[in-house]
Amino acid sequence: MRTVVVVLALGLAGAAGEDVAAPAQPQSSLASGLAAAASAANDSVWIWDGQMKSAGAALNQKSYALAERSCLDALKTAAKFGPTDLHLTTNLVYLAGIYQTEGKSDLAEQTFKAAVTNCEAAVGTNHPSLVMPLDSLANFYYFAEHRYDLAAPLCGRILQIVENTSPTDEAEVEKRARAVAAVYRAQGEYARAEPFYRQTLDLAEKNNDQVPTCLLAVSGFYHDWGKYDQAESLCQRARAIQEQAAASNTTAEAQMSLAIVWYGLAENYRSWGKFDQAESFYTRSVDLVGKVLGRDSSELARPLAGLAATQAARGKPDRAIALYQQAFTVSENKLPPGDPVVSSVLDDYTALLDKLNRSGEAKIVRQDYQWRTLIYQSQHLQRASDLENAERLASQALELTGNFDAADPRRTKSRVQMAEIYRQQGKLDLAEQTYLNAIAGCEKAGATNNPDLIPPVESLANFYYYTRVRYDQVALLYQRILNILQAAPVLNSTELARWQRNLADVYNLQKQGALAETFYQRALSTVETATNYPAGDKVQYLQALADFYQAAGKYDLAEQPAKRALAIREQALGTDPNPDAQMDVAICCDSLAHIYLAWNKPGQAELFYNRSVPLVEKVAGAESPDLTPRLMGLAAALRAQKKYAEAEAQYKRAVAITEKSIGPEAPELAGVLDQYAVLLDETKKNQDAKDARDWANYVRKQDASRTSN
Repeated sequence: MRTVVVVLALGLAGAAGEDVAAPAQPQSSLASGLAAAASAANDSVWIWDGQMKSAGAALNQKSYALAERSCLDALKTAAKFGPTDLHLTTNLVYLAGIYQTEGKSDLAEQTFKAAVTNCEAAVGTNHPSLVMPLDSLANFYYFAEHRYDLAAPLCGRILQIVENTSPTDEAEVEKRARAVAAVYRAQGEYARAEPFYRQTLDLAEKNNDQVPTCLLAVSGFYHDWGKYDQAESLCQRARAIQEQAAASNTTAEAQMSLAIVWYGLAENYRSWGKFDQAESFYTRSVDLVGKVLGRDSSELARPLAGLAATQAARGKPDRAIALYQQAFTVSENKLPPGDPVVSSVLDDYTALLDKLNRSGEAKIVRQDYQWRTLIYQSQHLQRASDLENAERLASQALELTGNFDAADPRRTKSRVQMAEIYRQQGKLDLAEQTYLNAIAGCEKAGATNNPDLIPPVESLANFYYYTRVRYDQVALLYQRILNILQAAPVLNSTELARWQRNLADVYNLQKQGALAETFYQRALSTVETATNYPAGDKVQYLQALADFYQAAGKYDLAEQPAKRALAIREQALGTDPNPDAQMDVAICCDSLAHIYLAWNKPGQAELFYNRSVPLVEKVAGAESPDLTPRLMGLAAALRAQKKYAEAEAQYKRAVAITEKSIGPEAPELAGVLDQYAVLLDETKKNQDAKDARDWANYVRKQDASRTSN
């Protein structure tokens, strides 16, 4: 029920939740600028367009210096467009957005102001085109600088412009009036905000769908002002509307809208000190949310927390603690660490624990959540390649684990996160040592066969597999994981089979065929003897064994597991002929066709390719690039049987599909043309074969040229 959070934040949580507008984003300005550029028929506009696109691409890659340069180049181009052209305004807003992203607040402010001045010079002081740069500057003051005194006159000016625009867009006027009201509300100037909230309500009442939401927003304003009777009156109006709607409309949306109103009433009554009424409406909201979304929905967090606060105010601390625990659990499990809903619940929950002289418990809860947030944010920054800050947060998380028990697995997880960052930074020796420290710390805290060892051992194995490429070390670590799984009190067949196959893959890479075969067979035996192991999941183990035997040239041994895999997929297709099931059958047919083709049994290969191709056509379409490898295999099987005319038809189709779906200069096309040329040679079509090879060579040269540039 994300709607509950959003709407109630808007209506009751204060001005910070108001829908002023999203912070200024260069992308929106760029979109409007590019739309204008698309209609202009001169070279300069297209140059500007390209420069702005380059700026956008650089910004997306966090290459701020390059984004600035491209945007400044675009400014020089835009200066050529004349005094009434608005490309320069768009350009300035975009550049200001880049400065804001970089934290260059003074430059951002100056550039937003320059955009407004430029637009005024181009179109006058009351033109609708002014809304965009004024809005960008207002958002900068409101969201980035929290200078509500500077945002207020800008929001007021925008409102005047949209009110005077003909024809009047009442939805836009309502939105802008709400922004003015929010800015005054943020400053605590409730008397100045009130007429604008009333204006939004008058306009919303012309559109019945918007009335309940607006009633809640205005109610929240009166709630903050301390005028609880007026807040109650508006909430009760919203309640009447939503209860009537919910009675005839049983959809989740209608029911959740009613839950929102009940929550709003409960918040108002609790602030007013009317705890009986508050408890009643919180309980209704909790029950309805649980009924519609389930008892583990994160959208229960706010009403549960409100109910907990009500119980605490009524002198029922044990009941309050239980409710806070429930609110924290549902929000923590469903929302990312650092989410404002989770943080709000956590603050209220731990504050009550402190008040009850249970500060030790409060500290544990706070530290646990702080650690989770630090690791989550570090991983997020690592994925974004902001490795300096990722390392800083991981270091803080590791330091925090000094407060935890010596055997706490979070110590190991923190070290592994540090090692992952070092690896990405190219500090390979430091990464390796940190992985080893993580394992040693885990061993010191528990038994050598403790399942907590698996994550750090796996991480080190990945380091040796992908980064330092030491398959001998990978094999030892995989075997250690298997030993841990086999020593566990309860055997996890799924995990055991997975790691047996992983070890087989590594032995295969090391050219240790006998060991690889042993573990491929063990993995298959594990899944086949496991209780209630899904038949479909067995296919991957059968296929792995078949692929191993095929690569080893043991085609007779490869045939049997491949046929078993196909039989399982065919049985599943018979009960559920969905597209995925059809593709599964096609893949198994491909596998058998590959085996027979390598086994020099082209007739049988042809049979299975002829089964695979129609299935793929049905699922992916007659021009899908997924057809190309299958058509090439079929052509090879036909060529081996000297069915040259049929083989040529398949090659031609593969060429046409590849050229159309991937591109006439795609490197994949060269491979198709090479195989086609072989057939043409065999059929004495020498000139056609030469043409095909020339085309393939041209494609390769073009690809090499693109790669070198």
